Amino acid sequence: MIQRIIKIVWNEFIKLISQKFTYFSLIALIILVILIGIGVNYFSIEQSTIGSGYLFLLSSVRTVISLFGVIFILIFSSQLISSESSSGTLQVNLVNPIKRFEFYAAKLIISIFFAMTILAITLLASIVIIRINYSFGDYVERGLTIFTQGDIFLNLFLCSLLLFFPLLSICCYGLLISTITKNSGTAIGYSIGSIIIIDVIKERFNISDIVFNSYIDTPFELAQQITEGFKINWMPTILYCIFIPMIWAIIMAGTGYFIFSKRDFK
Repeated sequence: MIQRIIKIVWNEFIKLISQKFTYFSLIALIILVILIGIGVNYFSIEQSTIGSGYLFLLSSVRTVISLFGVIFILIFSSQLISSESSSGTLQVNLVNPIKRFEFYAAKLIISIFFAMTILAITLLASIVIIRINYSFGDYVERGLTIFTQGDIFLNLFLCSLLLFFPLLSICCYGLLISTITKNSGTAIGYSIGSIIIIDVIKERFNISDIVFNSYIDTPFELAQQITEGFKINWMPTILYCIFIPMIWAIIMAGTGYFIFSKRDFK
């Protein structure tokens, strides 16, 4: 089974690198990081300030991932199954000796890979701009080193790892929408539109703490603490950031697979 999943994932990877949308999204994110860098030069961060690189890293990655990155992930994941369903290729694939669980698992894996690629490209683009225009360094206050550069980078790395969990839930949500719709256009519209509705509802009824997409900004909020000279207060925030999106991811992935396994695609 694992070998078949790997083979399907490889086929999905070939599709990924052959799609125009993949390059469009990555280039768009790089351009957005550059534009943020230009804007920050004029409005907030002094380039010569030691540690200005940390501030730019947080502001650029947070803006790009929280807004545009989520949209790109939703667009990609929501058309993984719906596009094949509308084109008829899904019916052909399911005739082959491939179990539906293997097929669905491969789609989820490639969706996660795309999300992590978006995060990696955004981080890389931000770091390149930082190396050109900004600086890192120890956090020093009144001649006393509060945090070394190594300490700050370690904490920022741990915060970036936390992003995996909310992004995973976004992938599962998009794939769920892709499973219950019949064409990619409808899936994209439903996924983006419903996320906007969810954002409105969770604020209106004050239920943000239990909604999966509420934790996209949490890793950045934690990281901001150390860039301001404070030790990160991990607990209990880290538990919410991990377990709430994970619970939702399991529910949505399970629901999506159940629907997919029972649906007649003939």
